[in-house]
Amino acid sequence: MTAVRPVGAVAGRLGYGWWLGGSAVSLLGSSAQGFALGWAATGYGGSWAALVLTATTAPRLLLALLGGAVADRYGPWRVLVGAGAAMLAVTAGFAAAVAAVGIALPLLVAVAMLVGVGSAFQYPAAGTVVRHLAAGPGMGRAMAANQVAGRAAAFVGPALGGLLVAGLGLVGTSAVDAASYLVLLGVLALLRGRLDLPGSPDGGGLVTRIRAGIGVVAADPLLRGLGALVAVAAGFLLPVASLLVPLLVRQQDWPAAAAGWAVGAEALGVGLVIVAVLVRGTARRSGVVLAGGLLVAGAGAGWLALAGSGPVAAAATFVLGLGTGAFTTHVGPLLLRASPTGYLSRIQAVLLVVQTAPLLLTLNVFGWWADRAGADAVVAGCAVVVCLAGLGGLASRRLRSVASP
Repeated sequence: MTAVRPVGAVAGRLGYGWWLGGSAVSLLGSSAQGFALGWAATGYGGSWAALVLTATTAPRLLLALLGGAVADRYGPWRVLVGAGAAMLAVTAGFAAAVAAVGIALPLLVAVAMLVGVGSAFQYPAAGTVVRHLAAGPGMGRAMAANQVAGRAAAFVGPALGGLLVAGLGLVGTSAVDAASYLVLLGVLALLRGRLDLPGSPDGGGLVTRIRAGIGVVAADPLLRGLGALVAVAAGFLLPVASLLVPLLVRQQDWPAAAAGWAVGAEALGVGLVIVAVLVRGTARRSGVVLAGGLLVAGAGAGWLALAGSGPVAAAATFVLGLGTGAFTTHVGPLLLRASPTGYLSRIQAVLLVVQTAPLLLTLNVFGWWADRAGADAVVAGCAVVVCLAGLGGLASRRLRSVASP
């Protein structure tokens, strides 16, 4: 006899599929636009290009907690629609301004800041959608699909941005980004019945709500522990591929292609784990897997620090990528399942801050340290910290006992 799937489960999958497609289009447009802004800023020099990038990151970091509080107060759908409409206006207005007055540095900085403000409200609300549309045993697969879409957008977006800038200029690229937000808003209109949820009933102003969200994370042993591991991964794993691998390749006088192979091997390792989770779902003992993933990633970083050739470095970063993938694919679903319903967006906002702040700090510190002690020493230091974090996670009885449904 053929099993009949519950109507709610089928509707949930269809709804999440619509969301995944719409958000992927929006991410692709934003990634292309981000490249275009950076490219335009490089015409004024490296320092000004860095300022434009910082102008996007700083508002996101400073306003993320406020964005999470607003999303929990008014519901994720309203915040996503408001943020999407605002970004549509910003990108369309930017295209019109460039067409009228040309490219100007103050205009680039202003638009970058507005993009950062919009993302501070959009990201915490978007992070809760999977809980509303794909709760249950399939959450791990749903989050893996979201990671695939995000990585694909990050990979294809800059190339698309380059083609758009070459063919249509900054005006055309901004218009394409605006169109991507129209697609997202259309998807949100379709999903209103499932996402237009009432806000949380807890009283107090926004500052009180922000404090309450931080308090929930600080008071819950599981959320607190997972947040600490996320901070370690953000601060000591993410800089390896983005900053330390190129520095290490230059230090060792390897060909530039070695850096490309090493970074690509890391991405391949992460991608293979994401695809495995997409097909099979998360492991039953998620806490053990994510802590073990940190140990594997730390071992890969340690091997990288000792690598004597480009191929060995690529093999090491592949191992690092496998561990990173195991961690990222299992920590996200655990965090969402452990979050109280009325605090979903605020906890996502806290995690956004926990990821962004350490990364901004360590990128600058590691660059300074690598100039003095060598990139291999910095990578070795990262390996030690990440391995210690993994051992700490395995030593936690609370984390070891956590299991996925």
